[in-house]
Amino acid sequence: MASFRKGVSPLIAAVLLIAFTMAVAAILTSWFTTFTEDQSQQLSNQSEQMIQCSYAGIDISNVAYDSENSLTEFSIDNTGTVDFNNISVVSFQGSQVQGRTYINSLSAGQTKSGIISGTEQKPDSLKASSKQCPEISSTETQVSTF
Repeated sequence: MASFRKGVSPLIAAVLLIAFTMAVAAILTSWFTTFTEDQSQQLSNQSEQMIQCSYAGIDISNVAYDSENSLTEFSIDNTGTVDFNNISVVSFQGSQVQGRTYINSLSAGQTKSGIISGTEQKPDSLKASSKQCPEISSTETQVSTF
């Protein structure tokens, strides 16, 4: 009896191996290209924000507590060249948050007044910050009473 060995010839095996390797290389190249483009764009956006925020500044001042009406009044100045959106102003009694308000927009060079209502005690400090430039904030500890 003659025995027949069935299998893939070495030439076909080499061609299949090369084709598989090229397919994997194409997939990896496509993924790597997309990944590096996304990372470059993200880095560019972060750099642009850091440069923009280096020209930003806010200052909170004229803080006054009205015990009769349980509210705190303040002024906030945009001392930089960046227009801010949604500035958070928080009043603290020690480390406890007493109240919070938001200033929707504050253009470069603009000053606005604000009120935090429902502050039962004279706050120790007020802090203003923005998500737009998180490293830019202002804290005022001089709180007068009227």
